[in-house]
Amino acid sequence: TYGKQQGLDSLARTQSLLGKQPLDLLQVHSLRDVHTQVENLVHWKETGRVRYIGITTHRGTGYDVVEDFVRAGQIDFIQVDYSVVQTLAERRLIPAAADRGVAVMVNSAFGNGSYFTALRNHAVPEWAREFDCESWAQFSLKYILGQPGVTCVLTATSDPRHMADNAQAGYGALPGPAVRRRMADHMQRILG
Repeated sequence: TYGKQQGLDSLARTQSLLGKQPLDLLQVHSLRDVHTQVENLVHWKETGRVRYIGITTHRGTGYDVVEDFVRAGQIDFIQVDYSVVQTLAERRLIPAAADRGVAVMVNSAFGNGSYFTALRNHAVPEWAREFDCESWAQFSLKYILGQPGVTCVLTATSDPRHMADNAQAGYGALPGPAVRRRMADHMQRILG
C-alpha cells in the first residue's frame, strides 16, 4: 500500500513541480492503494486543488474495481486498455462510464507494440478505405474512436511519422457498430 500521507505528499509534490493550481486531472495509477488515494483526490477536488479525478488500469482484472468507482459516482475519468484486439472494456465498463458521464481515456491502443508485430505480414483490408483508413495504426485507432463512449486515445511514440499516421485516424469517416464488428472479426481471424 501507498498510504494516505504518502499519497498527499505525492500530490503536493506533483502540484509544486507543475506550478499550477488547480490541476486539471489527477488519476490513481494502476489502482495502487486506490480506495485511500481516491479519498485523497476527492478531498483535493472538494477544496479546489484539482478539477477532475480518475483511476487507471491496464488489465481486465481491475475492471470490477473501476466499475465500482464509476457506479459510485466518485470519479470523473477512467483510463483503460482497449483496442480492436482487446475489447473487454466495451462489454460493461465503457457503457457504465457513459451512463454515469465518466470520461474514458484509452491506453494500449497498440498492445505496447505487439499489435504491429502480429500484423507485419498482413495488408490492411481494402474495405478499410470505406472509413478512410490507410494503415494498421489507423485501423485500431478508428475502431476505438468509433466507440461513442470513448473520450480520447493515448498513443505513445517518439517517431514523428508515427505521430502523423496516428493523427490521420481522427480525419474522415469513423466505423459504425456493424463495421466495428467486422473489424474485430477480421482481427480475430488474423490473430486466432
